[in-house]
Amino acid sequence: MTTVNPLRDETGRIYRLVGTSLDISERKRVEQALRENQTFIEQVANSSPGILYIYDMEQQRNVYCNRQLSEVLGYSAAQVETMGENLMEQLLHPDDLPQVQRHLQSMQGLADGKTREMEYRTRRVDGTWVWLHSRETVFRRDRTGRVTQILGIAQDITARKNAEAALLASQQRLTLLIQQTPLGVIEWTTEAQVQAWNPAAEEIFGYAAKEAIGQPFSFLVQEDRYEQVSELFADLLTQSGGTRSINANYTQDGREILCEWYNTPLVAPSGETIGIASLVHDVTDRVAAETALQEREERLRSINTSVPGVIYQYQVNLDTGEERIPYMSPRAVELFEVESQTLMAHPEMMWAMVHPDDLHRYQESVAIAVQNQLPWFDEFRITTPSGTVKWLRAQSEPSAPLGNLSIHNGVMIDISERKAAEAALQASESELRHTLEELQRTQMRLIQGEKMSSLGQLVAGVAHEINNPVNFIYGNLAHAKNYTQDLLNLVQLYQLHHPETDPAIAEAIAAADLDFVSEDLPKLMNSMKFGADRIRDIVASLRTFSRMDEVTMRAVDLHAGIDSTLVILNNRLRADEERPAITILRNYGTLPLVECHAGQMNQVFMNLITNAIDALDDWCKQAAIADDCDPQIEIKTEILSRQRCAQITFADNGTGIPESVRQRIFDPFFTTKPVGQGTGMGLSISYQIITETHGGTLECHSQPNQGTRFVIQIPLQSRKKPAMTE
Repeated sequence: MTTVNPLRDETGRIYRLVGTSLDISERKRVEQALRENQTFIEQVANSSPGILYIYDMEQQRNVYCNRQLSEVLGYSAAQVETMGENLMEQLLHPDDLPQVQRHLQSMQGLADGKTREMEYRTRRVDGTWVWLHSRETVFRRDRTGRVTQILGIAQDITARKNAEAALLASQQRLTLLIQQTPLGVIEWTTEAQVQAWNPAAEEIFGYAAKEAIGQPFSFLVQEDRYEQVSELFADLLTQSGGTRSINANYTQDGREILCEWYNTPLVAPSGETIGIASLVHDVTDRVAAETALQEREERLRSINTSVPGVIYQYQVNLDTGEERIPYMSPRAVELFEVESQTLMAHPEMMWAMVHPDDLHRYQESVAIAVQNQLPWFDEFRITTPSGTVKWLRAQSEPSAPLGNLSIHNGVMIDISERKAAEAALQASESELRHTLEELQRTQMRLIQGEKMSSLGQLVAGVAHEINNPVNFIYGNLAHAKNYTQDLLNLVQLYQLHHPETDPAIAEAIAAADLDFVSEDLPKLMNSMKFGADRIRDIVASLRTFSRMDEVTMRAVDLHAGIDSTLVILNNRLRADEERPAITILRNYGTLPLVECHAGQMNQVFMNLITNAIDALDDWCKQAAIADDCDPQIEIKTEILSRQRCAQITFADNGTGIPESVRQRIFDPFFTTKPVGQGTGMGLSISYQIITETHGGTLECHSQPNQGTRFVIQIPLQSRKKPAMTE
């Protein structure tokens, strides 16, 4: 850039030209980059699917709008700007204006990064109304923190609003249909309470809508069917199809009627079941006719149906006591070794076959069922003509009496094999109980082992996935720090040699608060490096802890396993509203590498430290003031030279464990925690890992109000024989 100034003599004549030249190549490159960046931002803004705008709270007008404003509303940006402070009054629907004004006032309390939404109507240039849905966030604040500009994006939702209006009209037509249909229409909530009740339902059951709405289903059925209907509702809430059934119901005046029900779950577009719709009509007369026909066919159907065992009908004359068997299926010969016709002609033969030890109970139970028209059930022995002893299971249901006849229809089956199996089962009860306990322990180990293996794979995968981007960030932080420092040095050098700058540049420096940025930016880079270091430490701990799926023993550093466990549990060690932070006292001795299953040992450390944290939580909750407690966990390691083993001690300063609890603390499924907070498996599995897998010992020492110590001793070298592999 060249500047030329003329020099004049006393008469005003120019006698010389004085010029200066300044290299502005760098400024031109910066200006070109700014223009390209501005062009890119405008392209992005104009490609937005909605109206992108910046609204100035003080000027009460839009200071920027993308070209979507013209496409949606028909206004140009210049037209919007000419509206000035009356922008909202000219564009917004009068009914929506107060809502928008309240919305803008509420933006003063909005935190950075948060958004607020609203829906309102805006006038198009042709006078029609458009529904817009806007989402806005804070764009700029002044030095006092007051919001001066907001950034928003508004999308045209007119089509959706029109669809909602059409849906409302459709719903109104549907309401008329429901009110005028001869079928009862009932809508139930997910808690099986009436939510809608049309006039036809009023006519069927006698309850007015205001009496029925809010009632549970129980007001229409007998108490003995509550459970069945509850199960029906539960099934409908978890399925997509409907059900059809004919049920006995009761009207308001106490009449029993038969109703045919069509039930369908109401499923929202999100897939959530929001209720149940029922169509119902009274079929009492129709079912009565069908029942009469079914009763005439029932006997023939039951006779001709082939089922295991013997089907029979038993009749007793209540006046004379005469008994008869009008029907017995042909398979009676397999059970009694006597033809069914013979037993029907001589029912006393059945009494004679009943085992003497069971006869009195058998006769008494039959007499009670006959006299009181009750269902009958019994298991008894018979002795067949060949001398074979069989166990029978017999049951019958009473049918409607005919005059003085008591009628029972029933079935008898041979349960001799089942009884023999039951006897064998009782004989081996002790052995089976022991086997079951072993199976439970094995199942517990398998489940926990699979769970911890899956957890180890998950943790390892997470650590791997986190490690890659962290390494990328960490590797570039040093370069970013150097580049930043170079740029700051360049700015300082420019300020040193060119203290007088262009007013526009000076204004930009003041707006950016360059001195603060120069001072704070290196601190920010150091903070980012500290955070990256912290993430790398956590990833390293996750990798150490994730060795749960290793099946072979190897020499490992137990201190690393303990430290990785503490890193994972760091969140639980921090202070909260109910207690101060838990202090970890590491009293590590000099331990060599110990041969063990690293993942299983980490699992033990996790269980013991978690139990200690739980105990300290309970102690602080019981304290009158949380500050009165100083929760601590001491972890001590040492070598027991004589035993050639490593000893690890976990001690807390909580309230201790009662002796009655301490004696059972390693029992499977034993826990003192509330339901849902403990399975009773952690310490049991830890005990098995230390004693059975590693050939060591795990002991618990505790005194009331003196805390609890768990002491682990494991050999430095494995004493367990290697497992055989196929």
